[in-house]
Amino acid sequence: MSKKNMWYDFASNVIMVEANYYKRATNPDTIAYEKLTVIVQQHPTAKIKTYGKAVDNYNHITIEQMQKFFLDTEDIQGAMELKKMCESKEIKVSATGRRYKENNMGKIRQWFMRNYSDEYKLRWEMKKKSKLEIQAEMEKQLNQAEDATTNEPQEADVTEKADVA
Repeated sequence: MSKKNMWYDFASNVIMVEANYYKRATNPDTIAYEKLTVIVQQHPTAKIKTYGKAVDNYNHITIEQMQKFFLDTEDIQGAMELKKMCESKEIKVSATGRRYKENNMGKIRQWFMRNYSDEYKLRWEMKKKSKLEIQAEMEKQLNQAEDATTNEPQEADVTEKADVA
């Protein structure tokens, strides 16, 4: 049985999207975005609703994020260890029997989380909080700007009529 991330509910005219999938579907560079776009085009009057709880897994970190973390914290030893782990590649065998070299991302993540998890999580939470604060501030300024334009006194359109004789 396959997990459905998105479906159309005919009875309520709603496109239901799983919360974590919706996060991916809002990025135009993803396949999820293309799939959501197709469903929206097929049902243009439908509303989009999410279900489930969006989970932010900070421990699904990439090599690039680890490198950025080491640059931000100026931890040269950690950066060197990461580089060494990335360069040591293991020989693996594909399903077709072909051999290839690949770094063990699982081991790299485990090492990073074992040694840097607390600091990384703290920085991650701070960035998330600052993004929310910035977004709230922007919405506040936008609302103030809208209020200012609606409360502006309307200028009377006074035009002199010329008598045409």
